[in-house]
This record gives sequence, structure tokens and C-alpha cells, in this order.
Amino acid sequence: MKFPIQSRHEAMLLLLAGICFFSVLASYYMIRPIREQFATAMGGSSALPMLYAIVFVTISLLQPVYGALVSRFPRRIFVPIIYAGFFLCLFALGPFFELDLSLQTKGIAFYVWVSVFNLFVVAVFWSCMADVFKPEQAVRLYGTVMLFGSAGAVVGPKIAQMTVLEVGHRGLYQFSSMFLLSALVCLVCLFNFSKHSAQENVEKPLGGSLWDGAKITFQTPLLLRLAILLLCIDGVSTILYTINSDYAKTIVSELARTEYFASIDYRTNVLQALLQLLVAPILLQTLGAGKSMSMPAMLNCLALIGLAMLGDTMLLTAAVICSRGFGYGLVNPARESLFTLIDRDAKYKAKNFIDTVVWRFGDLIMVCLVAVSIYFGAKLPTLALFAAGFALAGSLLSWHVLKLPAKASAVPQDTDKVKISR
Repeated sequence: MKFPIQSRHEAMLLLLAGICFFSVLASYYMIRPIREQFATAMGGSSALPMLYAIVFVTISLLQPVYGALVSRFPRRIFVPIIYAGFFLCLFALGPFFELDLSLQTKGIAFYVWVSVFNLFVVAVFWSCMADVFKPEQAVRLYGTVMLFGSAGAVVGPKIAQMTVLEVGHRGLYQFSSMFLLSALVCLVCLFNFSKHSAQENVEKPLGGSLWDGAKITFQTPLLLRLAILLLCIDGVSTILYTINSDYAKTIVSELARTEYFASIDYRTNVLQALLQLLVAPILLQTLGAGKSMSMPAMLNCLALIGLAMLGDTMLLTAAVICSRGFGYGLVNPARESLFTLIDRDAKYKAKNFIDTVVWRFGDLIMVCLVAVSIYFGAKLPTLALFAAGFALAGSLLSWHVLKLPAKASAVPQDTDKVKISR
């Protein structure tokens, strides 16, 4: 078995990418529980359609702005701008929430901001990685980068869980900002260090129009299938997320709700890290990306059928943890590796369109369906079966998403020669 790191240059790229991803996810998962408790305080399933609609509109309006940055500036300029902007926003959150504003105003503002933070900051990171690493490097090194991220995803909510009752939400904003600053520094160093790496033309602006991401997605069969797959996978987690948001209403204290959601994130991300360390590399090397994504979806389907049959709310937390753990621990490494097989336009434009507009559109449709179902009397068993259907669809689509070689090492070696027909 070959050692995954084959040069000092690769080792430095891997270290910078790993620390950056660690910092990004630690920063995000410190403030994510605050977002969840706001959603619960505003009404749970009854408030989520409104929140998701606002998020979707916001993401759709910001997508052309992102497209303008990508089209006109090299990544070493526009990526630090995005990260620096969110870093400054974190410092402004404390004073903002000290203003005499209603719960609804604060909740909407924070929910939308954190959702935008998650989608843009994480999506931009992976676009950078797909530009820096060759496909054969991604097969060897993405798993390790994911492990760094998993560590950050464990550390972030654990810090929030342990400290929120003492430092409050403002303390979590400050902790989060320090981690995001670390990510920004690592990105700048990564760009400078990778100037002479194998990927060509990474410093040139991409050009094109603002809506290239949408056009590329709908014109490229692989990307269209990945977009539909994202909707199926996200459907499962959104249904469970909505049910759990209502369940958390029984927790009265604002900080206690934050602690509860942080504990769920912590356990989810521990499972995710274990899967990435022990299972994902083996699946990718032996089955390829498509079949590796299919297996956790099928496991989710079976688990949700079991939840529907038992109808026990005590199992809800376990279902939430397992569905998200499988998604982040097994599906994401395989899915991200597929984006190394496409050209730079797709990496930065289409991928971001899928990870922002498509994702949030799926969220909006799903929470509306769940809210309507609950309004007409749907209970946990019915909603669990609903989610199981999406998991089954995701499993079948994953199996055929791309006819990759049986061995991941057989993925083509030169990204520039891999042109997916549109």
C-alpha cells in the first residue's frame, strides 16, 4: 500500500488545507446551535417555511454577486474577500443582538446569516481544493482533509456545549471569529504555496456571465444528476431536522436549547469522523464514488422504516445523528471527489450553484411539505416513511450517478483531459 503523501510539497498543501478546513468547521459549528435554538423559539416547524423561504431568496440574490467575483477576480483575491467579510460580521453580531429588537427580527437575521455562512464559506473552500489538487491527489488526500474537518466539527460544538452556559452567545461569536481568522490565514498561505502546483490557470479570472453556474449545471448530465442527488439526500435530513425542531420546544431556556443542539452536533460529528477514518477510504478505494454514496442512503432508508414502525420519539435524536453522520462521513467525501473531474467553470460556478441555490430550494420545498403534512395531522411514522422514500431514491441515483472504475486509483490522472460532455 502506497503512502498517501508523496512529496514535501504535497505534505505542505495537505497541512494548510487540513488546518483551514478544521478552522472553518469549528467556527461554523460553534454558532450553528444558536441558529437552531432561534428556529425552535420562533415556532419550530411552523416558522421554518418562512425562514427557509427568506434564506432561499437571499441565496438566489447573492448567487449573481458570487458569480461576478468568480468571473472577474482570481481566487487569491475573491476567496479572502468572502472569508474576511464573514470574519468582520462575527464581531458585529454581539452589538447587533444588544439592540432592542423583536425575537422574530433577531431570529430571521441570524438564521439567514448563518445559513449563508455555511453554504458560501464551505462551498468556496471545496472549490479551492478541487482547483489545487489533481484528481489522483484528491483520491489519496481528500480523506485526510476531511478528517481535519471532522476534528473541527467535533471541537466546535463541544466548546459550545461546554461554555455556552458560562459565556453566553456573545462568547461563542468571539470564539468562532478566531477560528475563521485562522482559516483565512491558511487560505492565503495555501494560495501562495500552490502557485506552481500542477493545476494550470488557477490564478486567472474565469470570465463568463453571472448565471453560468445554473447553465453549466443544467447542460452537464453529471452535474444535473448530482443536483438531484443532493435534493434526495437533503430531503431526509430536512424532514428529521423539522421534527426535531418541534421536539426541542420542550426545553424552555434559550441557552439550554443551544446546549442541546450543540450536543447533537457533537455526537453527529464524532460518528462522522469515525466513518471517515475507518470506512470512507475503504469504500472509495474499492467501490468508487457512486456506489460509496449509495450504501449510506440505503442504511438511512432501513433505519427510517424502523423508526416509522416503532414510532418512538426517543429514537428521533438517534435518527437525526445517524442520517447526518452518514451524509457527512460517507457521502460527502465521495461527492466532493467527483468535482475534481470537471473543468474550472464547473468547479467554481456550477458547484456553488448546486451547493447554494439548489440546496436551499430543496430545503424550502421540503419544510413546506412537512409543515403542510403536520397541519393535516401527520405524525412521526408518516414523516419517517416520507423520509425513507427520499433515502431510497438517493440510493438508487447514487449507484448510477457515474460509471466510475471499480478502483478509485483508476480515476484519470489529468484533470485537463477529463472533459465531461455537456
